[in-house]
Amino acid sequence: MKKILCAVMAMCFLVSLSFALNASAKTVKKNKPLNVTVDTSIEVPTNLSVLDRRSTTAHIIWDEITDATKYEMKLADKDDKTIGYLRSSMNYKTVASKWLLSNKTYHASVRTIKGSLASEWSSYVTFRTKPSKVKNVLVTDITENSAVVSWNACRGSNLKYIVKLTDGNNQMISTNYVTGKTLTLSGLDSNTVYKVKVQAQNTKKKSDKGALSEEVLFETL
Repeated sequence: MKKILCAVMAMCFLVSLSFALNASAKTVKKNKPLNVTVDTSIEVPTNLSVLDRRSTTAHIIWDEITDATKYEMKLADKDDKTIGYLRSSMNYKTVASKWLLSNKTYHASVRTIKGSLASEWSSYVTFRTKPSKVKNVLVTDITENSAVVSWNACRGSNLKYIVKLTDGNNQMISTNYVTGKTLTLSGLDSNTVYKVKVQAQNTKKKSDKGALSEEVLFETL
């Protein structure tokens, strides 16, 4: 009986291992470049540019190539380590959250595909995703004239946080910039309703801001 049980367990293990290896193979295969022959006479895509960058998506466009069957994009990190390959039938591609992390630098290169032939890879376009939306904003230690605001840090480096304080009528009271993930608000009026939101910002490129956090209401004592 023990021998039969061991044999069954061994078979189950082998089946599970087979499924795992097949799944792994599919994942690797999906990220491989197309099996095509490079033809230097095929026009290389030019004028790559990045539009509508967000925290985990980016829209990349380039000049259209006449008679192109499709295009293949190579996505790499800032150290030129290839992340994966994407395809598009048009001269643009939205790189989705499946491929991108927030507040991180990437390189993208594109080549033209014509049947079983391909052009050389284009020059890289470099872009950085924006910081993510600040989450879990809390207001604690509320007194008559102060309160402590805290939140979860966003991923990545070179970040600071913008803490926006308004009154109950949405009139701006103060805008504070901090590098940590907590701020003590002082000089508040007693028995007053306030609203606070937090936003992450890239310190090296101030136009790169994440989405505002959810609004948190609190009332002083």
